[in-house]
Amino acid sequence: MFFLLACTLAYSQKRVLSRDITVTSSEELRLLNTFKEYQVVEIDLAKFSEDVTPLKETRILWDIGKSNNLDIQLYPHDIRSPSFKAAMVMEKGITNVEINKTVTYKGYLTNTGNKVRLTITDNFIYGSIQTDEGLLMIDQLKYVLKDKSIPSNKLVIYNNNNV
Repeated sequence: MFFLLACTLAYSQKRVLSRDITVTSSEELRLLNTFKEYQVVEIDLAKFSEDVTPLKETRILWDIGKSNNLDIQLYPHDIRSPSFKAAMVMEKGITNVEINKTVTYKGYLTNTGNKVRLTITDNFIYGSIQTDEGLLMIDQLKYVLKDKSIPSNKLVIYNNNNV
């Protein structure tokens, strides 16, 4: 009984849903200047971050639409050095800030073993997923279009062969 409970706490399967969304005609023109093919989706970043953060190992089933259903095994992977220190520049000078939470993850697609690398927070996601068709890139629409007014939960997903 204890072994079963421990396994349940150490391993979890979560589902991440994406919803295809449309962009304005001007945004579409700007995206087509960069990408041959792309997909714009909306996800719940806070839920995604919550689902992967507290566990050592998380299995994510990510439906990113267009028949792309990814079965991902993710592990926290802190890429900061042991001597890492974060600081913010404020009006009164430089202030050290505490950042304990790991936001970088590595893993693999369970069906192929292909690499997955993601950075995930409540309002940020960026990364890559190696697929049989190439490197699938995950980026936020606001950074691709250089428009901070676009909500963080809107993503551009594209294959690096289509840039």
